[in-house]
Amino acid sequence: MTENIPDVHVLDRAIPPGKVLLAEYGDISADEPRPVETVLDTKLGWGRTTVKLVAVTAGWAIAGSMLRWDNGCFAVRYEIDGAIHGSRYAAFDQALEHFNRIPGERTRL
Repeated sequence: MTENIPDVHVLDRAIPPGKVLLAEYGDISADEPRPVETVLDTKLGWGRTTVKLVAVTAGWAIAGSMLRWDNGCFAVRYEIDGAIHGSRYAAFDQALEHFNRIPGERTRL
């Protein structure tokens, strides 16, 4: 599984701790990157909900009526009652450890 892990940090930008990069939709050019999510693995967690291990590249993400720059990350995500839950990690190993702690059967390798 670790042979096809994308480098999600290629486009990362230096953001001081506690700061956020925001932009209005018309303030950035069309060629500015948007986050791209790649599902690396899935499982049926807790016997009832799909849990995804994902890689997310850096880019301008929707943040209400604005855009927010998010640096690349790995994440564990799942949806319960229409709400998305999970955690984001800078390193793949941290996300994989979280994913593996969730009980359930893998549905995709």
